[in-house]
Amino acid sequence: MLAQNFMTPAELDLSDKHVAALITTLGMLERGELTHAVPLDSPRLNYLQPKFTGHFNMAEWCEVHRCGTVCCIGGTAELVGDVDFAGGVGGAPVLQLFHPPTRARFEDITTDQAALALRNFLTTGSANWAEVLGKGAA
Repeated sequence: MLAQNFMTPAELDLSDKHVAALITTLGMLERGELTHAVPLDSPRLNYLQPKFTGHFNMAEWCEVHRCGTVCCIGGTAELVGDVDFAGGVGGAPVLQLFHPPTRARFEDITTDQAALALRNFLTTGSANWAEVLGKGAA
């Protein structure tokens, strides 16, 4: 297995724990452990505590639906890494990872595309969503 070529937490302007949570999330995405879910027609069950269920959708930060808890990259990292990305942690680059600057519908972003964007972020400091999503993106 090749060594990972990730930037350091300092270079990414994140804590060691935040980067570890993102690396864990990347591994889950690349191993197919997260399932793309489309809960948009299912009401949110806001009275339940979110817990990791492996459901993924870039349009949901971390919301409980009938199918389970549905999270984006950031929400998944928070749940599996016991971290919080609130309050501007990591600044604009990580914010663009979590909120792609694109005209594409967030709910249509696949787990494979999210994995590519997250790997881009960890190796270059930029998600590069335009390349990941192809023509017509941002």
